[in-house]
Formats: sequence, C-alpha cells, structure tokens
Amino acid sequence: MSSQLSVPAQAEPAVQKMDNQSKPELESERYHCSAEWHLFRLKHRCGVIHSRLVQLTQNGKRPFFGSQEGLAEYFGCSTKTVNRAFEQLVSAGFLELTRKAAPGETNSYRLVDHATWAKAHPNKCLTRMEMPWANDESPLGKQLWAYTHGIEWKLYQVKNILKLGLPDEEVIERLIDYWEKEGQYVNPKSVPILFLHSLKAVSKRAA
Repeated sequence: MSSQLSVPAQAEPAVQKMDNQSKPELESERYHCSAEWHLFRLKHRCGVIHSRLVQLTQNGKRPFFGSQEGLAEYFGCSTKTVNRAFEQLVSAGFLELTRKAAPGETNSYRLVDHATWAKAHPNKCLTRMEMPWANDESPLGKQLWAYTHGIEWKLYQVKNILKLGLPDEEVIERLIDYWEKEGQYVNPKSVPILFLHSLKAVSKRAA
C-alpha cells in the first residue's frame, strides 16, 4: 500500500430538516448555529436583504440609514417586499430601529449580530452535535469519520480498533483499501463492525 495518505474531501453530514415552528430546545446538529440558520426560516427574502445590510454597514459597525426604495431597485423587487423584510427582521430581533425618521427622511437601523441575538433569545439556537470521540485523546475517530465520508463511528468502536495495537497510519491505510473494495458498497451502519472484523483477521494472520 502507498504510504502517502491524503484526506478526502469530507462529505457534508446530513442535517435534520426542521419546520418554522421549531420547539424551544432544538435537537443537536452537526453544525454550529448562525444568523443564516434563523434567517433561512423567515419570509420576504430576509436572508439576502440581511446579507446586503451586513455589507453596507461593514458587518454592523455602522448604522444603516439608506432608503428601502434603493434596496428594492438594487434587488429588482417591489419596495413593499423590502418593507416587509425590514419589518420581519425587526420583529425577529436581527434588526433594530434606532431612529424613526421624519417625513421625507429615512429611518436608521442597527444590525444585531448572532451572539447578541442568542443572549436575548435563549433556547432558540441549534446546539452542535458532539462527536463520540470528542473527549478521546486519539485522533483516529475523526480520521475514520473523514475517510468513510461521514459514517458515524461510536466511541466503543474506535476503542475496539485501538485495542488491536495497530499504528493509526496502518489502520487508515487498511481502511482506504477496505473502503475501495467493499466498504462503500455495504450498509453504512455495518462498516465499523465489518472493518473491525477485517482488522482482526489481519492481526491473527500476522500473529
């Protein structure tokens, strides 16, 4: 086998779909929460308008006091759509009206970053799923996950492999070989146990 190992591009882990009426304590996911996760669930193109506001305000460092008509022209949509987006962003807490303008002038708004928003809205954010090997000193679990394109390896499965006493590099080399010949074609849940059996067989032959 070649000793030159290169980590493959990691497949994006599956993310459970949630509807707009998510319960307060959300189930753990594989990604950290972000403003985008919340904005995706809003209507009236709030996500793209918020993204543009981030740019225009230098990531919230300065207020936005531009015209909503100008944004509507920029996006090629109706002013009513932009008005509704601003209303929903304010209602959701990601935009704060700091100055109500007099007739003929424009309002002033302040962007609310996700960290500040999260403090004001407890139990509304995703909690990143902790991988089984997170508290394990061995980096092998993460490598097994990467080389099998996101298949979940339980901590006890990783420990069973470590008990064989094989160097991590040899384990990964044999995993690559197993994956190419068999692993990618079987039920993903069966991969950890089948690979362990193949490693045990190799260890017995070498004994």
